[in-house]
Amino acid sequence: MKILFLALFAVLLTTINAQTSLVNTMPSKKIIYSLAAEAAIPTTEQAARVLLIGVGASFKALKPIGKKNYLTATFGVMRFAGRAGNIAEVFNIPGVVVNLNVSMPSQTLYSLKFGYRYTLNSKFYAEAETGYNYSDVLGPTEPFSVSDVSGMAISGGVGYNIKNKFEFAIRHEWYRTYKSERGLTSFLGFRGLVTIN
Repeated sequence: MKILFLALFAVLLTTINAQTSLVNTMPSKKIIYSLAAEAAIPTTEQAARVLLIGVGASFKALKPIGKKNYLTATFGVMRFAGRAGNIAEVFNIPGVVVNLNVSMPSQTLYSLKFGYRYTLNSKFYAEAETGYNYSDVLGPTEPFSVSDVSGMAISGGVGYNIKNKFEFAIRHEWYRTYKSERGLTSFLGFRGLVTIN
């Protein structure tokens, strides 16, 4: 599964490079690239009990499709440190009471998302993306099964252009990592980026 995920990212980069060569003669339609530092706070009750604040980074490509519209592609990495808690809460075992505290393993999310951005004015924009998360949950000895910790991702947020090269954005992202969970885990993400072209 991890190989498939990396292969999809390689295809994305190849596609972006091909698109860039096609738009060299159209400066107003060129793809915009940016790098960002990110931070996140778990927002669902389950995640907040077992995960601490996350930190990470992301790479984003924007393809203009109009004066105010962009197609987006984002690859990001976010690492959450584990929080200590009751074993039944950490492993989401309903109806079980055990007087034993353990530490939740660290969780690293590798996400690949595609979406749409609409520029509201010269400073503000709204953005929505959907894609896939591969979650590398590190246990005491080895990672959990990939089939249990990978799944869809959906995010929506707004951003503010500080200057032409700088932005600050906030988003709410939902993602599924455990097949046994009916709901989605979510976090509130903060993104400060620098445009690199």
